[in-house]
Amino acid sequence: MSILRVALDLPLPRLFDYSCAEANIADIGMRVLVPFGSKQAVGVIVGLADTSEISSEKLKPAVRILRETPALGRDWLELVQFCSDYYHRPLGEVIFNGLPVRLRKPGAPPTPKQAAVYRLSADGRAALAQLPVRAKVKRALLQTLSQFDCVEELLLAQSPSARKILASFGHGSGHVFNLGHGISQFTQPETVKILVDCVHESSPRYHDNSVKPRAS
Repeated sequence: MSILRVALDLPLPRLFDYSCAEANIADIGMRVLVPFGSKQAVGVIVGLADTSEISSEKLKPAVRILRETPALGRDWLELVQFCSDYYHRPLGEVIFNGLPVRLRKPGAPPTPKQAAVYRLSADGRAALAQLPVRAKVKRALLQTLSQFDCVEELLLAQSPSARKILASFGHGSGHVFNLGHGISQFTQPETVKILVDCVHESSPRYHDNSVKPRAS
C-alpha cells in the first residue's frame, strides 16, 4: 500500500499522509481529493512513501486521485518548494496560490470554448461579385472568406456589425457555412497568427483608420 504525501491549502508547515492502494510514481503532481475533518479537501500529491508516522488504524484513505487533469510538472513542484523554503511559507499555501481557482476544486475544469470556423459557399462567391462598393463590411467579410476558411473571432474583429452580418449570411441566404469548432487549445500559435495577418490585410479597418466600416 502506498502512502500519499499531500500538500493542502492550509497555513500549516507540514504535509498530510493518506493511504491509496492504486497510487504510483506517475501520480506525483496530481491533485487528489482527501478527507479533512468533517469535509473533503483538494490537495496535491508531492511524494509517495512506504510508511507513515500515523498508525495504520488512524491513517485515512484518499477519496480519489483527480486524474481528469495532467499532473503538475516536476520543475514546477521544485520551483514552489524553493519558494516555500525561501519565503518560509507552508508548501500547500504556495502551491495553491499558484494554481488557477478552478484547479483548487474537485473535478475537471470546463473545456475551453473552441472557435467557430466559417466557409464561403458557391452562392456566397456569386453574391460577392454583385455586392455594391458601399457595402464595405459585407464585402470585407466575404472577401476574407473567399481566400480561406476563417475563425469567427477574426471575422468579428473587422467591424462591430460583423456578428449581425454573419448571422444574416448564414440564415436563409446560404452565403456562409459554419463549420463548427475547428480551432482548439492545441492549435499552434503560428497558425493563428497567419490567419490574423490575412484578415488584417483584407480588412479596410486596418488599411484606412479614417474610414470606419459600416453595415450596409
